[in-house]
Amino acid sequence: AAAHAQVLATLKRHDPRITRILLFCKFTALYQLHGVKWEQKEVAGPIFFVERSPESREEARYRIVILNQKSLDDFVQDISSNMTVDGEQETYLFFESGSNVFGLWFYERSDRDNCKNLLRRLIDDPNNKGPPPEKKKAKRNKQAKTPKKMQQQQQQQQQQQQQ
Repeated sequence: AAAHAQVLATLKRHDPRITRILLFCKFTALYQLHGVKWEQKEVAGPIFFVERSPESREEARYRIVILNQKSLDDFVQDISSNMTVDGEQETYLFFESGSNVFGLWFYERSDRDNCKNLLRRLIDDPNNKGPPPEKKKAKRNKQAKTPKKMQQQQQQQQQQQQQ
């Protein structure tokens, strides 16, 4: 209990609106899709799914936080209803937020499954409004996209922006 309180206090230094830790995994590494190529980011460490007390309806109630062991720059990602998730790869969890596609690598498949299941529930939580999408998108597909479909969609968006 003391260790949990200490971790919660550490997270609250980054975001005083965090009220509780929903899920914790010891280690993950972050990847980001650029075009058709995955790039490993300089972000790795413990991952937390947290609940927040937002100031307004536009703020996300839930957030992903990776306390980065590689640098002082932690990874923070609001969880909103416009996200999609795919967790069908062995130890990877993929999610899309706006125009960004991220991959999380987990040592344990059970960690990946726990994160995937929670993330899907939080995305669908009617109390989690979160920030609006970065740009207008078609209605969110209820079926999870595969990483290949995410790559194709991102390529199409980049081609449209270049035109």
